[in-house]
Amino acid sequence: MFTNLLAAAVLAFATSTHGALFTDPALLPPGKTYAYVIVGSGPGGSTVAARLSEDPTVNVLVIEAGPTGKDALEIEVPALAPSIQTGSPPLSPALLSGQKWMFWVRCPRDDYDKIANITGDDGWSWNFNVAILGKERLVSPIDGHDTTGQVDPAIHGTQGAINITVPNSRFPTDGPIINAAQEIGGDFQLIEDYNSGDPLGLGMRLRYAETWLQGANGNGIRNDAATAYLAPALSRPNLDVLVETQVTKVIQTGTNGSKPMFRGVEFAQSRLFTRGPAYACFAAARYVMNATEEVVLAAGSINTPQLLMLSGIGPSSQLSLLGIPTIVDLRDVGQHLADQPVITMTYNAKNRTDDVIANLARNETYLYESIHEWETRRRGVMTNAANNQLAFFRLPSNDSIFESP
Repeated sequence: MFTNLLAAAVLAFATSTHGALFTDPALLPPGKTYAYVIVGSGPGGSTVAARLSEDPTVNVLVIEAGPTGKDALEIEVPALAPSIQTGSPPLSPALLSGQKWMFWVRCPRDDYDKIANITGDDGWSWNFNVAILGKERLVSPIDGHDTTGQVDPAIHGTQGAINITVPNSRFPTDGPIINAAQEIGGDFQLIEDYNSGDPLGLGMRLRYAETWLQGANGNGIRNDAATAYLAPALSRPNLDVLVETQVTKVIQTGTNGSKPMFRGVEFAQSRLFTRGPAYACFAAARYVMNATEEVVLAAGSINTPQLLMLSGIGPSSQLSLLGIPTIVDLRDVGQHLADQPVITMTYNAKNRTDDVIANLARNETYLYESIHEWETRRRGVMTNAANNQLAFFRLPSNDSIFESP
């Protein structure tokens, strides 16, 4: 049941709004032109589509490789986020969109300011971006508990598109974890809100801080860019969304001086591989469409450079090996991918019944009772994200890992 689906295209409201949702490129309105064609409906694509379509005179088309994910419990139920996590880097933007665990985390103040210093652009600084980061909607947990000490409302927005909240349901392990942090103190000292810009503690002195997780969910339902931005925007007649369709390349449509312009896209109906979750369209009919203004690539960190290279934009030394004519020789395209590895260390609760996450995995009756509680009341452990606490760790400056090999 728990298959890899497209979390970033949960268009649960599409059938009741005015926007057009197409599942086949052959169904697109003949002769209709679009100012902007957006490739990918993840956090970038959905947000850009919503903002661009605010102008009623501009037609916007979003093309997404994956399905809608409508009525998929794996996407809507916060606690089921791990069920759509793949074990290896996915090869489809549809799957990249579906791997959000709802952790709502701002980077530290120092990270923003360091980028500003390197680039010489204060637009990257923390003080400049903090107002943008506050475009969220902090909502109360559905169990109505007092959130004092769990989140600082003063540094969060209440009118934004994305719902965020602290855990909706207490776990038996919450008390022991928080009590242990308070008892040990020092590097494990509690902080109120890791999104303040100083997640490691006062004056960045602490190397480790324990705090309550803030998740991108609200009212017991997982929230993402599609539900927050794209679905509401489908009430606009100037926004169309084409799902289950793979863009295969961008097409040069002219030049601007000596520089080539790419305002065309080639695309085809997606076909699901029989031996895996990725999408292909080798045998499908090809379609071509030109945007009158821009093509926006938002296909993710893997598929965007892949699409550029398939279009002849990239290092010519690699393109020539694949028989792809080079249009723009850019040696950095497809290079410098910085992975973010995760190492999981699992600890069991002393009392077996207190281990909520493990019990959901090993006790089928408990799992389906919890899902039923979510479906009927929007209550219980399934309304939480992957965990209730979050800690940030900084290695000491004299750690051996910083020594040159």
